[in-house]
Amino acid sequence: MGVRKIDESTEDEGVDVERVCFTMRLKPERVADYLAAHETVWPEMLDALRETGWSDYSLFVDREEALVVGFLETDDFEGAIAAMNEREVNARWQATMAGFFAEETAPDRTMKRLTEYFRLRGGAEGSAERCCDPSAEGACDRGSHVTRPDQAS
Repeated sequence: MGVRKIDESTEDEGVDVERVCFTMRLKPERVADYLAAHETVWPEMLDALRETGWSDYSLFVDREEALVVGFLETDDFEGAIAAMNEREVNARWQATMAGFFAEETAPDRTMKRLTEYFRLRGGAEGSAERCCDPSAEGACDRGSHVTRPDQAS
């Protein structure tokens, strides 16, 4: 069986890209307001995200559960968060968003990072990967092994 080590990243043109998925909880009565606020994200906030390494950043919402799911790719997630925390525009944005979230803390501090445990790569020749064994206690921690089904014996 072929096993390779992964760090929740993918190789794209020879550069390791960290794939990050996270959740955040909204106050149920503020979901519509939160979505409306994202119709006009400040251009300087978008610039700051790009400049600090956030790429292919998407937000999804489950209105009934007041759940936000985010996905992004970056070279270094912890570094990208730290760089954003140094930006004045981020401090203003977080203050503006704070009233929408269930937890009484800065919204970017409420991110609960999820572990990628399976991936089907695109294209006709794309491969499927199990990034960890979700049934094993602690097996899906960052840096777990990947079993490539196409190389299994």
